[in-house]
Amino acid sequence: GRDRLDLVEAFSYPLPVTVIAEMLRIPVSDREKFKRWSDSIVTAADNWQGESQVEMGKYFYNIIEERKRNPGEDLISGLIEAEVDGERLSVNDLLGFCFLLLVAGNETTTNLITNAVISLDENRDQKKLVQEDRSLVPKSLEEALRYRSPVQSMFRTASEDVVISGQEIGKGQHLLAWIGSANRDEDIFDRPDEFI
Repeated sequence: GRDRLDLVEAFSYPLPVTVIAEMLRIPVSDREKFKRWSDSIVTAADNWQGESQVEMGKYFYNIIEERKRNPGEDLISGLIEAEVDGERLSVNDLLGFCFLLLVAGNETTTNLITNAVISLDENRDQKKLVQEDRSLVPKSLEEALRYRSPVQSMFRTASEDVVISGQEIGKGQHLLAWIGSANRDEDIFDRPDEFI
């Protein structure tokens, strides 16, 4: 029989955390911790004071302090050195960036890779076109982002009073933006329920 491969386990799952860890110059030995923290925070989104967040915060704090003393050719060192209008990022800003990059970048990329493969597998004509012309890969990834959004919704807080489609939204009001629904808006897309 043909060899089988679990795409998520073998590729979609480990690749993003590997790339992010490389960008941050995190030791290979710590990458499994990264994945565990990221997964734990994503699956317990309501518990932002969880053990994984505390562990990850301490870890990144130590990395930031170490990079202040010994900067290198990595993203954290670059952010420590960066200045905008004479101001540098605070430790809290740096911690926030590291959390966001690890959690959001990891989860969304895993979902995108997997969703793109599923979408192409279900749409054999599109798959054949991409196999024959690799220049279509970026367009196919964009379409996978639209067709099967890696994140279906996102919380936001209105920064000012605004009216959207006749609906008044007050400054400070909490909103849930349905990205998956917006990506299927028939007023914007000609064939919203087709992968093209």
